[in-house]
Amino acid sequence: MAQEMSSRGGRLTPEQAREGHRWIRLTVLAAVLQVWMMATVVALLAPHLLALSLVLGAAYSLAAPLLLRYLNRDVERRVIAGPATEALVRFANGAPLS
Repeated sequence: MAQEMSSRGGRLTPEQAREGHRWIRLTVLAAVLQVWMMATVVALLAPHLLALSLVLGAAYSLAAPLLLRYLNRDVERRVIAGPATEALVRFANGAPLS
């Protein structure tokens, strides 16, 4: 159960946080690659827009680390650690709390 999606703004276990960091990295990387593929297609179809497509691709690539840092900070802010984590995982698995 610890691998299920948490509600928006909810607390995360360390395991969920690691998984979230991984998916955030992959999503941001995929977005940057998609922008550069679109810039390549625009450059091939409309060579007079080459400079514009390169500038937009570079701007998106430079903004990606900022977005990554912001999203990772949000995930870290929502992580619960310590005894509360163990109780939450036990509760999520259906075991009674002592």
